Amino acid sequence: MRKRAFMRHSGVWGAVALLMVSAPAWAQELPETPPRAEPVDSPDDVQPESSTSVAQQDTGAQTTGARVLTLDEAVERATTRGNQIALAQADVQSAELALKEARYGRLPQVSAEGQYSNNIRTPFIVLPEDSPFGGGVLRTGSKHNFNFSAQVSVPIWSTQLNRSIDLAEASAELSRLVAESSQTTVSVEVQRAYLNGLITLESLEVLEQSYQTLQKNLELVRALYEQGAAPEYDLIRTEVQVRNVEPELSRALSNHQGALNYIKLLTAIPIDEEIRLAGSLRELYAEADAAGLEPNFEQNADLIQLTGQRSLVERQVALEKAAYWPTLAAFGSFTYQGQANDLRFWDYEWGETAIAGLTLSVPIFSPGLRQRVEQAEVDQMRLGLQEEFLRQSLRSEFEIAMARLADLEKTIEAQERNVAQAERGYSIAQTSYEEGAYGLMEVNDAESALTDARLNYTTTLNDYLNALLDLEELVGAGSENDD
Repeated sequence: MRKRAFMRHSGVWGAVALLMVSAPAWAQELPETPPRAEPVDSPDDVQPESSTSVAQQDTGAQTTGARVLTLDEAVERATTRGNQIALAQADVQSAELALKEARYGRLPQVSAEGQYSNNIRTPFIVLPEDSPFGGGVLRTGSKHNFNFSAQVSVPIWSTQLNRSIDLAEASAELSRLVAESSQTTVSVEVQRAYLNGLITLESLEVLEQSYQTLQKNLELVRALYEQGAAPEYDLIRTEVQVRNVEPELSRALSNHQGALNYIKLLTAIPIDEEIRLAGSLRELYAEADAAGLEPNFEQNADLIQLTGQRSLVERQVALEKAAYWPTLAAFGSFTYQGQANDLRFWDYEWGETAIAGLTLSVPIFSPGLRQRVEQAEVDQMRLGLQEEFLRQSLRSEFEIAMARLADLEKTIEAQERNVAQAERGYSIAQTSYEEGAYGLMEVNDAESALTDARLNYTTTLNDYLNALLDLEELVGAGSENDD
């Protein structure tokens, strides 16, 4: 229920392409007879260069003319302009209107009507033979009748009306609480989407570094081959290895573009507007702090909704029981009428009638009322059990998430050392290959190990930040802990 993140832990390997894009420059065919390689750089220069612009060049407008979107700006836009927030606010407005409608039930109800009737055959009464007027049929009334009336009624005592207002108030309060908690839910969701955008970008950059390294290796092997110092097999193997990376780059680029499109959707940015994400996973990890998170779940979105539903059911039970109570209402009416056998109503003799009184309604027998009350009480008990179970579940998830954070911190430290070792191993392997001490297989293995180490490090950073979001979602912290 809380896991709304889009492609939460999406990696590069085997990910589904979310948006088809045109092939970048590196996706063109390698020439059959490449030009002679330039002099090869030193081993230090062969190391993968900084990834600040390589992948961004492949994403078109990522570098120029694109809007730079920070994490804070993304959260602010999503929580103020996003569609989910607008829907929550619409629910609040609807609940408040329903509350007004319920409260208006206490006001007097006033109505008026006018009536004209034409007695085609006037009413009659049959007189008995011994009547002083003699026997026969006596016609009464007039052919044309005008009747104007007004009625008013006002409840004096109605338990059902009071309980229905209580129910509407609880519903409006729940809508407001859900709208507030949706701020946290949307904040967490857009942060997950932002992390997904960063990991797809940084994975793309790692693959770009690998691709550039393989191209430099290809130039080195080609130079050695032309000098007769390397076999043709090494040249063919390196060319194949370069081509094998290109589909992975294309998938990684598609994944990143899809992640950007989802961020646009959450932040109400036009889909055709280019954006570029600011920051990096490493920077977000350096700013992350889970020390202030305590196992207090009163602001948890699920718990707020369940508690509100339980309150609604309590009001529903009271409303059902209110049907046992009598209702008292006052009423009044005023009638203005006239009649004649012609339509010269301005000459009519008009009469007035006014009535006022009380109406007492006492329920005596209502089939099914008891069952409705018992059903509402069962629902109330069920929600109480669900709330207790949810609190226990949240506590357990909190402990598990804290343990996972601690484990991921250790994993990140290990991955940092692993990347440093892989970089050193690659440098040694390449230098040894140039000196003839190592074969191409050792260089390829070292390059593959370096790429895997960098990807694993990026993935671990992403896992840690998502685990921290899990904690914030559990306690309802939202973006407050990110400041």
